[in-house]
Amino acid sequence: MEMSKFRGTVLVVLVFAVVSGAWAKRDDPFIFLNEEELLQVSFYYNANVDLNFSAPSIADAMEQTAREEFAEALAVVLERTGFPMAVEIVDPLDRVEKGLPVLEIYAVRWERDRMNTLEAVIRARLKADGYRNKLGSFRSRGSLTTLSSQEFERRARIEAMTKALTEMMYELNRHFKLPGE
Repeated sequence: MEMSKFRGTVLVVLVFAVVSGAWAKRDDPFIFLNEEELLQVSFYYNANVDLNFSAPSIADAMEQTAREEFAEALAVVLERTGFPMAVEIVDPLDRVEKGLPVLEIYAVRWERDRMNTLEAVIRARLKADGYRNKLGSFRSRGSLTTLSSQEFERRARIEAMTKALTEMMYELNRHFKLPGE
């Protein structure tokens, strides 16, 4: 009896593996960026799932603040790195312009933790012509004092995001063709 349960379990696992392998997404080709195009950037941030239900106006305000701080951090990174493309931040809910590359940035975590450390964790992927390339996850940490002012905390959040975005830029820069390619 035990052997038949084992065989049944193995059969279910094998069927699942075959079916999921059949539906697995193909590898997308490497996306090369053109310096003459506009890069659209979609930033995804969810302040706090619980706040969305209990206090939606507070969640909306936090999300708006995060978008403003993200835009400020991205501007700093673009200037520091001398990024060669024009960049436009687009609302993730709006349709992006077809034919142009889109850089999707997800703020997985961007907050103060119990150890009074400010952490920014982002995931990024590049989309163009129906293809997607994962750029990866990027993390930055910063310290805060217990008695940090709102302005100090705002600057620390921007700096943490700036560091994470700078790491991401190294990966994004690989998507430009080198001379002679």
